[in-house]
Amino acid sequence: MKFLLIVLMSLLAVGCSSTSNSGGSEAQERLDETAFTMTIPEHNDYDLLSIYIEESEGLEILYMSYGIATSDTPSTELEDLAEEEGIELATETIYGTYEGDTIIDLQVFNQDVQMSDESDRIEHTIADHTVYESTTNPRGSYQWTLNGYSYLVTFFDESHTEDEQEEFIRKIITENEG
Repeated sequence: MKFLLIVLMSLLAVGCSSTSNSGGSEAQERLDETAFTMTIPEHNDYDLLSIYIEESEGLEILYMSYGIATSDTPSTELEDLAEEEGIELATETIYGTYEGDTIIDLQVFNQDVQMSDESDRIEHTIADHTVYESTTNPRGSYQWTLNGYSYLVTFFDESHTEDEQEEFIRKIITENEG
């Protein structure tokens, strides 16, 4: 009886836990089935809202959005509307799409792509890699290349300090070196 009570309390605790959508292993497993070979970085403060891939003329772009989820279940509104209208979407949803405001956007390109010219960027070294900060986005936008991919991180919230931005970039780089 005592064992049954412990099991029931454990199940109740899991069922009543936070609505966090960290993504974790489910999103990583789905991403591993694509051509992108990378680790999905988790953010300490934000949920993983969505991951999708867009392809155009040989360029594949992996989009990851982070924010505060306002729903427990992914929205299928866009897919439902496309199906209803007989429209084929140019994107493949890998994970999500959870409702919420996007606070950080991570884009990964399957080839080297320069996002800005040299006059619009500041060079930093983060985790022993050259990272370019765009001077045109006051909230923070950073680009670098790693393992044949180009990365672009854009912060949409002014509350992040430069140190917090660099910490997230460092996490992305160190988890995907190799």
